[in-house]
Amino acid sequence: MSYNDNKVLDLNGQDNIIVSGIGQPQASISILKVGRPLGEFNGFTFLGTWKTSEAVQAATYGNKPGDAKYLDVNKDGKINQSDYSPIGNGVPKFTWGFINDFKYGNFALTFMFSGQGGSQIYSQTLAYTWGQAPGVRNATLQEATKMWTPQNETDIPHFSTTTQWPTNSSRFVYSASFMKLKNFALTYSIPQAILGKARIRSADIYISGQNIFTVSSYPGFDPELTNATSALLQGVETAVVPNPRTYTIGFRLGF
Repeated sequence: MSYNDNKVLDLNGQDNIIVSGIGQPQASISILKVGRPLGEFNGFTFLGTWKTSEAVQAATYGNKPGDAKYLDVNKDGKINQSDYSPIGNGVPKFTWGFINDFKYGNFALTFMFSGQGGSQIYSQTLAYTWGQAPGVRNATLQEATKMWTPQNETDIPHFSTTTQWPTNSSRFVYSASFMKLKNFALTYSIPQAILGKARIRSADIYISGQNIFTVSSYPGFDPELTNATSALLQGVETAVVPNPRTYTIGFRLGF
């Protein structure tokens, strides 16, 4: 198990530096700020939707019931980049792994568990599938059927012309904590008493697998992968191909 604790101490006189993300939709999601750790996400704090009972308050922000609701950090009656604040961090606080081998008779079992905790993932992929990324209005998630309506006032914003559609929002930030069974192999070695008659040194029958299962609350495909090319962009994700789950059955001979 390893732990990561870091803090930006100096930026050559600057308070913060915006770090470009992967592609236009994620521009300025990552930030370096003095006194804060690497890998921090910067954006609006999503509060759900404006409800019918909040119509008057929503109107002061140019919104109406069903629109996305964001935290007015500086309480100036406007929602703009002045209301950006830390909304997550892509660098895990700790990572861990556990490997073991068991042998019983002619059987051998090997497995490896791994995981991480204390980090978040910013998923532009999920923003697109929600149909709520810039210029996108074609939701493909089943959960999109639960968008706000006057009859069912959920916290999923409806499509609207009176609300902002910022991608830099905590709405698309999710826990990246996970536990995985990364590798698994079960081998049976045919006894030498049988092999000696065929003049074979060894013969093994095995079955193995990779990425067998993942325990995580992340609603996307794989919380382990991001588009990050450095620690500055850790946790930023757009259309990342997930780790495949593979199984292999084999027979090994030694002469």
